[in-house]
Amino acid sequence: MILLSPLFLIAATLINLTSPGPVIFRQTRCGLSGRTFTFYKFRSMVADAEQRLHEVAHLNQKEIVTKIPNDPRLTPVGKWLRRFSIDEIPQLVNVLRGDMSLVGPRPAIPSEVAQYKLWQRRRLRMRPGLTCLWALHGRDKVDFESWMRLDLQYIDNWSLGLDARIILMTIPQVLSGRASEFSGRLKMQGTAVQTGESKTFSASYDSMAKIVSAIVVLLFLGIVFASGSTIVAGVEAVLLFLAYAYSPRGYTALD
Repeated sequence: MILLSPLFLIAATLINLTSPGPVIFRQTRCGLSGRTFTFYKFRSMVADAEQRLHEVAHLNQKEIVTKIPNDPRLTPVGKWLRRFSIDEIPQLVNVLRGDMSLVGPRPAIPSEVAQYKLWQRRRLRMRPGLTCLWALHGRDKVDFESWMRLDLQYIDNWSLGLDARIILMTIPQVLSGRASEFSGRLKMQGTAVQTGESKTFSASYDSMAKIVSAIVVLLFLGIVFASGSTIVAGVEAVLLFLAYAYSPRGYTALD
């Protein structure tokens, strides 16, 4: 968060100078087991975008969710924030609060969840995240049902290594500004998920994923001991991490 503070400041200043309204957009989203929480983003649309949804509803190209190409409610700065996913950075606060994780199904708004079919509700069994398999398939290109199936495939094949791989594959797409268009391929347990262009996940990524996993463990333990936690609290934290790492349902196993 400290390293990203200059980016926070620049984004907040640009939003404040170019369009009236709050810098941070707040919205109620559904998290683990459908529990609601306050979701944060840098505001990329006009301040009354939700009230004006009916004006652009006819342009929506998705089922249930709202995804409008070249949405007229976007501000000039907002278009760039979205292109490089800078608008998502405040969700790190949600991660620190435990509402979200770095990787997982995207949190949906309650009105969308209310329209889920029974099999689609299973995606609520895992804590939502900033990125997931749908992001590797071009988030604006995936239709709603494929999006849901990708989330369930992620849940069924979950591992700490898979999370590390997804993060490694997401970073270059975000930095290049092509996160909404990129289509890739990720092998899991002998199967492959693919759409559009096909990019294989090489052995070098597997090695990097293991390194990232090890770093995550060390950072986690460092935070525990640096915070002055007691031995008991430290042991509980380690057990919590291990339960998360080896449960195919993520945090759900602990609730």
